Amino acid sequence: MASPLTVWSTTADCGIYGKSTTYATARTTAAYVTAGSNTDDTVGQYYSAPNSYCYEPCFSFDTSSIGAGQTVTTATFSLYGQYDGTAIDFTINAHIRNWGATVELADFVSGDDFGSYTKVAHYDTANGWPTNAYTAFANDAFPANVVATGTTYLLLVSSRQVAGNAVGATEEYAQIYMANDATGGGGTDRDPKLYVEWEIPSASPLTVWSTTADNRVYGKNATYTTARSTAFGIAGADNAQNPVGQEYSAPNYWCYESLLRFDTSSIGSGKTVTVATLSLYGQADFSDVEFIVEARQKSWAGAAVAVEDWTAGADLEDLTLLASYDTTSGWATNAYTALASESAFLTNVSLTANTDIMSSSSRLRVGNQPSATTELVNHYSADDATGGGGTGRDPKLYVEWTAGGDRSCLIQFGVC
Repeated sequence: MASPLTVWSTTADCGIYGKSTTYATARTTAAYVTAGSNTDDTVGQYYSAPNSYCYEPCFSFDTSSIGAGQTVTTATFSLYGQYDGTAIDFTINAHIRNWGATVELADFVSGDDFGSYTKVAHYDTANGWPTNAYTAFANDAFPANVVATGTTYLLLVSSRQVAGNAVGATEEYAQIYMANDATGGGGTDRDPKLYVEWEIPSASPLTVWSTTADNRVYGKNATYTTARSTAFGIAGADNAQNPVGQEYSAPNYWCYESLLRFDTSSIGSGKTVTVATLSLYGQADFSDVEFIVEARQKSWAGAAVAVEDWTAGADLEDLTLLASYDTTSGWATNAYTALASESAFLTNVSLTANTDIMSSSSRLRVGNQPSATTELVNHYSADDATGGGGTGRDPKLYVEWTAGGDRSCLIQFGVC
């Protein structure tokens, strides 16, 4: 989770103003756009014989990194004063006004038309206009109007311009630093800024299906201790089922481990997993001797399972147990079986990559040598002929999560 940060305005910002010997014209009609390189600009009204001036500065903030579906909870707009010309006080109103890539004359808003533009913040200059600090505007409907997937544009206007209060010789304007302030752009000192916080909603329940990289790796030998400790091979890349357990088929002992991979990267960093459930669809039940199917955290580096991904039976205890299922409860071959999750499962789901899981038998772990009686179960793999991608019987991982921490996310320069 990021520390409190801020979005700074861009150097595309500048002002636009009306100018005329007739106040009504200056208030309703654009005359000039200020130079984009200006280090300061003006909001309010001003009279310098014979002309009246009505100023509307424009700002843009890149808020695209918030992302779709987030709920903005805080939005605070702040300006750093450059000059206080508010002998007559007024309220500076900030309105949503999409002026695009560059400010044009057509972006000027007539004083009569501001009712058509949403006001999101305001500041009453009766409270002073500091020229040595930032002034934070009071929020109106700002959080709901921050553009979570693009740019948030603002245009400022004086309440007296909106009301049509003709300007006289007495000053009624405030000057502000812009992003081109000579102290340096990018928020190094006095640039306009927008502070944003938002909640990241909990995701809907997500089911992740295993990939066709899953496979089984097995030990095979006429001596059980060797079969339990040493890998012999893997199944074909398109095997439709994976066995878990052990068996003896003269003259060899067979010990099976099923390796599964789930792409859980869409959860994203900073989340807290609250539910994780592994489910397997049974293909056959050969558990004449009952055992516990143990699902453990086992990462494998390659794109596909290799013989080297085998774990010797004596080393299984060293792998974190994520979930288990006792075959005394039966092994359904016409439905999914959900393994009982351990608390460790929640902290071993990868938030930004794959979650790799290996299932094996409790009897393999403790070294119970199988006899002629079978002690294994089969489950379907992602290569099941009914179709991959969860269309029928693929292994699946169900995950729920919350945002974690205080659920607030804040940004600077689009970094979250």
